[in-house]
Amino acid sequence: MKIKFVRICHSLSILPLLFGALDGGHAAEPPKVSADSSKASVAQQADKTPAFADFEKGKAMTLDGVSWEVFTDASMGGKSALQISVVPSGAEESKGALKLSAKLTPDFQWGGFAGVRAWCKPNGAPKDMSAVSGVQFYARGDGKSYRVLIAKENVKEGNHFAAEFTAPTGWTLIRVPFSMLAQLPYGTSVQWSPTNVTGIGFLASAEPGKADERNLELDNICFYSGK
Repeated sequence: MKIKFVRICHSLSILPLLFGALDGGHAAEPPKVSADSSKASVAQQADKTPAFADFEKGKAMTLDGVSWEVFTDASMGGKSALQISVVPSGAEESKGALKLSAKLTPDFQWGGFAGVRAWCKPNGAPKDMSAVSGVQFYARGDGKSYRVLIAKENVKEGNHFAAEFTAPTGWTLIRVPFSMLAQLPYGTSVQWSPTNVTGIGFLASAEPGKADERNLELDNICFYSGK
């Protein structure tokens, strides 16, 4: 199986649109980023990484036994829905991958949204990730835009650090350096620090007034060190 590699590297514009965050509260359009496919050699020589979830046991759980949770705009008056399942034949010939199937509706005035999240620890306590440089995962999907969210203990208004990526039609390794994550310009901003990371999330959102269907598969989610 041929695996492509994408490294998220440059943040672009930020738009102050509301969407669901990792905790179901307020959030907004994260910075869109460009991809550098010339880093393929880096993917083949990746450092040993703290694994987060690999779905090899056929369950929608992290390696620490934390279940992946669904969140949608239903908590804010919307009607979007998302189903998750573990499907066989993941990236790099793995035994399983997490599949997200979402139906986004126009009922929520700021645009339908749905996503999944998982905490680093079963009790939601923060974890010191100072020894690593970012988060990486394999993605395959419908060619549409999604967001990866990194939750921090000291973010109280749902404005978690985030970056946007496109889900290619073939399995692709996506690497997101912590240095490229950003909050949105609303509420109380905090300074990035890897010492109090609480979880990882993935989110799909639609433009206000429009319906959309989404399909995304994720595999081998982990933190990485190095460039």
